[in-house]
Amino acid sequence: MPPQPQGSLAFKGMRGRKGGKQTAILTSDNPQLKTWRLIVANAARRALPDGWTPLDEPVRVSAEFRMQSPQRPSYVLPATKPDADKLLRAVLDSMADAGVYTNDSRVAQFGQVDEKYADWANPVGVFVVVEWGDLRRPSIRAAE
Repeated sequence: MPPQPQGSLAFKGMRGRKGGKQTAILTSDNPQLKTWRLIVANAARRALPDGWTPLDEPVRVSAEFRMQSPQRPSYVLPATKPDADKLLRAVLDSMADAGVYTNDSRVAQFGQVDEKYADWANPVGVFVVVEWGDLRRPSIRAAE
Protein backbone atom coordinates (compact mmCIF):
# COMPACT_ATOMS: atom_id res chain seq x y z
CA MET A 1 0.00 0.00 0.00
CA PRO A 2 1.39 3.44 -0.82
CA PRO A 3 1.98 5.88 2.04
CA GLN A 4 -1.23 7.68 3.03
CA PRO A 5 -1.57 11.25 4.29
CA GLN A 6 -3.30 12.15 7.52
CA GLY A 7 -4.99 15.37 6.60
CA SER A 8 -8.17 17.10 7.49
CA LEU A 9 -11.06 15.76 9.50
CA ALA A 10 -14.58 15.69 8.08
CA PHE A 11 -17.55 16.66 10.26
CA LYS A 12 -20.16 13.85 10.29
CA GLY A 13 -22.63 15.23 12.81
CA MET A 14 -23.17 15.37 16.55
CA ARG A 15 -23.41 12.64 19.18
CA GLY A 16 -25.10 12.84 22.54
CA ARG A 17 -28.46 13.26 24.21
CA LYS A 18 -30.85 15.96 23.23
CA GLY A 19 -30.49 18.76 25.77
CA GLY A 20 -27.36 17.12 27.22
CA LYS A 21 -23.70 17.29 26.37
CA GLN A 22 -23.02 16.76 22.69
CA THR A 23 -19.75 16.07 20.93
CA ALA A 24 -18.82 16.40 17.29
CA ILE A 25 -18.28 13.24 15.23
CA LEU A 26 -15.11 13.75 13.17
CA THR A 27 -13.58 11.24 10.77
CA SER A 28 -10.58 11.28 8.46
CA ASP A 29 -11.19 12.49 4.95
CA ASN A 30 -8.92 9.65 3.74
CA PRO A 31 -10.65 6.23 3.77
CA GLN A 32 -7.30 4.37 3.42
CA LEU A 33 -5.68 6.07 6.41
CA LYS A 34 -6.81 3.53 9.03
CA THR A 35 -5.35 0.60 7.07
CA TRP A 36 -2.08 2.49 6.43
CA ARG A 37 -1.69 3.37 10.11
CA LEU A 38 -2.26 -0.29 11.08
CA ILE A 39 0.40 -1.42 8.58
CA VAL A 40 2.95 1.08 9.94
CA ALA A 41 2.12 0.30 13.60
CA ASN A 42 2.41 -3.46 13.03
CA ALA A 43 5.77 -3.05 11.28
CA ALA A 44 7.01 -0.88 14.16
CA ARG A 45 5.88 -3.45 16.75
CA ARG A 46 7.74 -6.20 14.89
CA ALA A 47 10.92 -4.08 14.94
CA LEU A 48 10.81 -3.47 18.70
CA PRO A 49 12.90 -5.74 20.94
CA ASP A 50 11.20 -7.98 23.49
CA GLY A 51 10.35 -6.16 26.70
CA TRP A 52 10.32 -2.73 25.04
CA THR A 53 9.02 0.11 27.18
CA PRO A 54 7.61 3.08 25.24
CA LEU A 55 10.00 6.04 25.24
CA ASP A 56 8.89 8.86 27.51
CA GLU A 57 11.59 11.35 26.56
CA PRO A 58 12.43 13.59 23.60
CA VAL A 59 13.04 11.70 20.35
CA ARG A 60 14.19 12.52 16.82
CA VAL A 61 12.33 10.95 13.89
CA SER A 62 13.59 10.58 10.32
CA ALA A 63 11.52 9.10 7.52
CA GLU A 64 11.96 8.17 3.88
CA PHE A 65 8.72 7.75 1.95
CA ARG A 66 8.87 5.70 -1.23
CA MET A 67 6.12 6.69 -3.63
CA GLN A 68 4.88 5.00 -6.80
CA SER A 69 6.34 6.78 -9.81
CA PRO A 70 3.89 7.99 -12.45
CA GLN A 71 4.54 6.79 -16.00
CA ARG A 72 5.78 10.23 -16.96
CA PRO A 73 6.98 12.02 -13.82
CA SER A 74 7.15 15.81 -14.04
CA TYR A 75 9.99 15.97 -11.53
CA VAL A 76 12.96 13.88 -10.39
CA LEU A 77 11.40 13.69 -6.90
CA PRO A 78 7.71 13.33 -5.98
CA ALA A 79 6.93 17.04 -5.60
CA THR A 80 3.18 16.50 -5.84
CA LYS A 81 0.40 15.47 -3.47
CA PRO A 82 0.34 13.98 -0.90
CA ASP A 83 2.27 16.53 1.15
CA ALA A 84 5.26 15.22 3.12
CA ASP A 85 4.01 16.82 6.36
CA LYS A 86 0.69 14.97 6.14
CA LEU A 87 2.47 11.69 5.36
CA LEU A 88 4.69 12.24 8.40
CA ARG A 89 1.69 13.01 10.64
CA ALA A 90 0.24 9.55 9.94
CA VAL A 91 3.57 7.86 10.68
CA LEU A 92 4.10 9.74 13.95
CA ASP A 93 0.68 8.71 15.25
CA SER A 94 1.25 5.12 14.09
CA MET A 95 4.52 4.92 16.02
CA ALA A 96 2.74 6.09 19.18
CA ASP A 97 -0.02 3.52 18.55
CA ALA A 98 2.70 0.84 18.30
CA GLY A 99 4.23 1.84 21.64
CA VAL A 100 7.51 3.16 20.27
CA TYR A 101 7.00 6.32 22.34
CA THR A 102 4.27 7.31 24.77
CA ASN A 103 2.85 10.13 22.67
CA ASP A 104 3.79 11.86 19.43
CA SER A 105 4.37 15.00 21.51
CA ARG A 106 7.68 13.32 22.49
CA VAL A 107 8.95 14.02 18.96
CA ALA A 108 11.17 17.03 19.64
CA GLN A 109 13.26 16.94 16.46
CA PHE A 110 12.96 15.81 12.90
CA GLY A 111 15.90 14.35 11.09
CA GLN A 112 15.76 14.03 7.34
CA VAL A 113 12.30 13.55 5.84
CA ASP A 114 12.32 12.60 2.16
CA GLU A 115 9.91 11.57 -0.54
CA LYS A 116 11.48 9.48 -3.28
CA TYR A 117 10.19 7.29 -6.07
CA ALA A 118 10.14 3.57 -5.36
CA ASP A 119 12.37 1.23 -7.34
CA TRP A 120 13.15 -2.49 -7.40
CA ALA A 121 15.43 -2.23 -4.33
CA ASN A 122 13.23 0.18 -2.35
CA PRO A 123 9.55 -0.69 -2.68
CA VAL A 124 6.60 1.59 -2.02
CA GLY A 125 6.28 2.33 1.70
CA VAL A 126 8.17 4.15 4.44
CA PHE A 127 11.45 3.61 6.31
CA VAL A 128 11.51 5.23 9.77
CA VAL A 129 14.36 5.85 12.23
CA VAL A 130 13.70 6.92 15.84
CA GLU A 131 16.62 8.21 17.91
CA TRP A 132 16.67 9.04 21.62
CA GLY A 133 19.18 9.83 24.31
CA ASP A 134 21.34 12.92 23.98
CA LEU A 135 19.77 14.59 20.94
CA ARG A 136 22.28 17.44 21.22
CA ARG A 137 25.10 15.25 19.96
CA PRO A 138 26.32 16.21 16.51
CA SER A 139 25.19 14.21 13.54
CA ILE A 140 27.75 12.35 11.46
CA ARG A 141 27.19 12.77 7.76
CA ALA A 142 29.24 11.46 4.89
CA ALA A 143 29.53 13.36 1.64
CA GLU A 144 30.99 12.33 -1.68
